[in-house]
Amino acid sequence: KMFKKALFSLAAAGTAVAGYQHLKKQDLAMEGDHDQFVRGFATKALHVGNEADKTTGAVIRPIYLSTTYLLDLDHPNLSDYFYTRIAHPNKEAFEKCFASLEDGKYCVASSSGLSASALVMSLLKPGDEVICAPDIYGGTYALFANHIAEMQGIKFVWVDFSKLDEVEKAFTDKTKLVWVETPSNPMLNVYDIEKVAKMTKKHKDVILTVDNTFMTPVFQKPLNLGADIVIHSGTKFIGGHSDVLIGVLAMNDEALYKKLKARCAYLGPAAMPLECYMALRGLKSLKLRVTKCEENARKLAAELEKHPKVTKVIYPGLKSHPGHEIMKKQTTGFGAIITFNIKGGLPEADKFARALTFVPHAVSLGGIETLCCVPAVSTHRCVDKKIRESLGVSDTMVRVSVGCEDFEDLKDDIFNALAHCQIFFIDILSFIPINKQPK
Repeated sequence: KMFKKALFSLAAAGTAVAGYQHLKKQDLAMEGDHDQFVRGFATKALHVGNEADKTTGAVIRPIYLSTTYLLDLDHPNLSDYFYTRIAHPNKEAFEKCFASLEDGKYCVASSSGLSASALVMSLLKPGDEVICAPDIYGGTYALFANHIAEMQGIKFVWVDFSKLDEVEKAFTDKTKLVWVETPSNPMLNVYDIEKVAKMTKKHKDVILTVDNTFMTPVFQKPLNLGADIVIHSGTKFIGGHSDVLIGVLAMNDEALYKKLKARCAYLGPAAMPLECYMALRGLKSLKLRVTKCEENARKLAAELEKHPKVTKVIYPGLKSHPGHEIMKKQTTGFGAIITFNIKGGLPEADKFARALTFVPHAVSLGGIETLCCVPAVSTHRCVDKKIRESLGVSDTMVRVSVGCEDFEDLKDDIFNALAHCQIFFIDILSFIPINKQPK
């Protein structure tokens, strides 16, 4: 009997300890201390910043649409929130989650990708210089070349980052920022972040900013490779459903964070509650979505390489891509963006776009659905034609942001559209002996 009582007591004690530990975990979860429980990417995306609401216990945090908050009259300077442009619970939750996914300490969410770019540029003073590759998103190029350069008196030095010796020569005592977009938009050029970072660190007080929009933190983490700031158009893969506009900056340096946070608050482009709520929801399925998108992209790129009406396929996952080995070194995947060229000219590209059935011809990228666009008349129409063509952005270039559709359906729609790109004159000439072809 005494032995049974002892066993019963031990079992009861074990249950009590387990219950206490469970309650302790719940308390920690409510306080947001996930570090000792949350490690993997998908788990972070689901739980960091997603703590249950302390007031109601709601598992999913509500959208806090209030523009103003009660102040602590005894300690007004200690209030967490007092005005939405400065801070609000949805923004705080999203920033906390995103920083953890980029392996960063801090994050600043703004109203769009371009507003985030403008915030980074606000760190500079007139006379400062920026080293940047010209093959970047057309909107970023226009912002830098047509607006920031004029408004702030900033000089942009455009350099091919595949030639690191030229990048090194571009540094001067006025260089304050290096801007890298890899893979680039839409040429998908790949640059070695670690080598650029080591080069940048040789020069005092120069900030390296890497645009990670195309790869997302699922596949590439620039902070771990030496970048100071990582920037995203969160409108793309982060939101993931083509229904939210948001920009994101992640970093580890506290001084940089404080500057960018203050500029975001007082220049005004802070991300609002609904957008932060939607973007946080997007993070929860980010790994699932981009993994499936990349799986489809790999298959589609391989099929397009064999198509007779396609002259060139650019995709970092192909061994034919010049940056393939760099990608294998600095990423864990190749992304979901493909660029390819169609035989003919702009009329053939137009026929292709019009022949698509369920794939929309639209700008933007990173949504759960596939999107196609012809950059020459969309994303890069604001770039001077000579500059655009010198970068390789031709009239027949098509950019595909591959989505999560069933692959065979996706392939059939794109290949059916390619079938409409008839080039009768060239086809006829191919049957005429060369010495008798018209001159």
